[in-house]
Amino acid sequence: MGFELRLPPEVRRQIEEYIDRFDVEFQMEALATIRDHLERLAENPSLLGRTPSQTFGFPVYVFSMRVGGVGYAVRVAYCYSQDEKAIIITGVGQQLL
Repeated sequence: MGFELRLPPEVRRQIEEYIDRFDVEFQMEALATIRDHLERLAENPSLLGRTPSQTFGFPVYVFSMRVGGVGYAVRVAYCYSQDEKAIIITGVGQQLL
């Protein structure tokens, strides 16, 4: 069962700021990887690993990516819309591996 993917403006800004941290030559690669993972999450969140957020109680999808030879663990917090037809991304963050 697929869900509509919603990215509120503040989350879009978070992603843009995150992508801007990479050298220009790696920004498109990083953006494509994040987009692919968000689309997978929306397609079927039950197939992906989730961990409870210790701060706000939202489910968190964690994935790893390599950009410019450096590994990153990206955390995506999300919730379901009230009608349960959409996944709303509530935050994006990373940790250096």
